[in-house]
Amino acid sequence: MPKTPFLVLNDPTFSEDERTVDTTALSEIIKDAFLLSMDNRLSDSQQGQLSASARVLRIQLQPLLGRIFDAGAVELNTANAKLKAVNKKLKEAQAAIEKVADTIEQMGALVKQLDTLLDIVGIGI
Repeated sequence: MPKTPFLVLNDPTFSEDERTVDTTALSEIIKDAFLLSMDNRLSDSQQGQLSASARVLRIQLQPLLGRIFDAGAVELNTANAKLKAVNKKLKEAQAAIEKVADTIEQMGALVKQLDTLLDIVGIGI
């Protein structure tokens, strides 16, 4: 039988992180995706895609909890690298959305301030 990354090993020379999926990062991705899927600043399509992906990831999480893989398995390393990358991208997306919302708020304050200035010089708009 060929060796697969799904064989359970009790090799103490490798840390748990080297033999397991980063389920903490996966849980964070699921949470962030669900939160973003309810953010009305995103399009309906974007919200739907985030929600659908989060539901699938939530289903995939449970069987991965506590699962031990061969240390150094390419599939495991690739999955953990993608988890880190997606987690980073979600955080960046959330920050970008917040920056847009803050910019819009600042523009509103500018409009009010300019209205006040125009009122002072007797030009009401």
